[in-house]
Amino acid sequence: MSGPSPQIDGEPLPAASDSFGDPGDKTALLTAAIQHHGIDLAYVDDLGGALGTSAGGRIQILNGLSPAVEFTTLVHEFSRLCTAIGNVRLLLLIFCPRSLAFLNHHT
Repeated sequence: MSGPSPQIDGEPLPAASDSFGDPGDKTALLTAAIQHHGIDLAYVDDLGGALGTSAGGRIQILNGLSPAVEFTTLVHEFSRLCTAIGNVRLLLLIFCPRSLAFLNHHT
């Protein structure tokens, strides 16, 4: 089977647009990490209905999102881009440093 697996039990997963709260300085830290790894980050006025896109070393985020939606969209697009280029270790390093330590110890 290709594509995402259907959810079998439970409530539907929340959408990024359902995010709420204040990520505080985490957005700035994530933005710095994205740019540190040579990924171009742009905020744009129109993405054809999408909150964000990622391709070819570039992330675009829709202007005017709430802080929580902006953060979750950045996480989503950064994850997609890292996965597309096969850099799962980068994802683990940024989002789960303890997981990366485990992976490095066991590989």
